Amino acid sequence: MALLKAQKGNFDEALTHVKKAEQYAAQISNPRELGILLSIKARLVKRYELLSRPLQKYLDQPLPIYSSQALQYLDPYRDQYEKNLMECFIK
Repeated sequence: MALLKAQKGNFDEALTHVKKAEQYAAQISNPRELGILLSIKARLVKRYELLSRPLQKYLDQPLPIYSSQALQYLDPYRDQYEKNLMECFIK
């Protein structure tokens, strides 16, 4: 949802969805979910780094950091698209 909201220009709602996803990922304690969340953060930083101050302030790590962290948690078989995308962001 965060990516869709950001794509429509609703950056405050995107930030809300990121925060909720962080809460759920912490509750679930599933490494794959954390990897997906980190990949979404990387995609948001890549696409919208200059458009929203609150979003930019909250996502304060550089793109390669989010990407490399996501790669640590993504499933090598089920998350191949996300892994390839994160590897491109690191290069």
